[in-house]
Amino acid sequence: MRVELPVLIAREFVIPRLPELLARHPQLQLEICASDRIVAALREGFDLVLRVGPVNEPELVGRRLGEAPMMNCASPSYLRQHGTPRTLDDLRDHLVVHYATDSAPVFEYFDGQTYIELPMRSAVTVDNFDAYEAACIAGLGIVQVPRPGQERHANKLVEILPEFTARPVPITLLHTHGRSVPRRVRAVMTWLTELLSPLVSELVKSR
Repeated sequence: MRVELPVLIAREFVIPRLPELLARHPQLQLEICASDRIVAALREGFDLVLRVGPVNEPELVGRRLGEAPMMNCASPSYLRQHGTPRTLDDLRDHLVVHYATDSAPVFEYFDGQTYIELPMRSAVTVDNFDAYEAACIAGLGIVQVPRPGQERHANKLVEILPEFTARPVPITLLHTHGRSVPRRVRAVMTWLTELLSPLVSELVKSR
């Protein structure tokens, strides 16, 4: 069966635990596509996809695993060069790394009532999450990233403006089989839910 996962989740959380799944289901054969693009799941022949972010695909069926809290980060080298922003007004003198799926570079924050997108300047645009993190580590701007997994960058990224984070991102596991879900798909969905739901819940509790 074919499964599409975001690169970070595949690399850090799922693939290291795959031996457990294959020991449980020794006849299972998996093709994992690790990508940060939004695949056309039905047209491209995927059985399961994991979405981090809003879902607008009514032809897919699934379950929401939870939400990942967000954090704002910059590299030590960037902060030495540009200073550490303490307020939203300070952001006028700063850059963000622009993610290509966003129509324009912005800094999203909650103003107490709603989420607002503050227009920002950017020197670089990237189209996948690894490049997004790498650009931040290289000192090219501020990023807004899910908190899961960021501890691996403990010496490379610094959290800034913790009171002004972007909206949490939903994490949803979806299949393409409608009401007739094959046994193999149910098995992998169950395993992924067991694996990822506690992680998401723990992250939300620790905010």
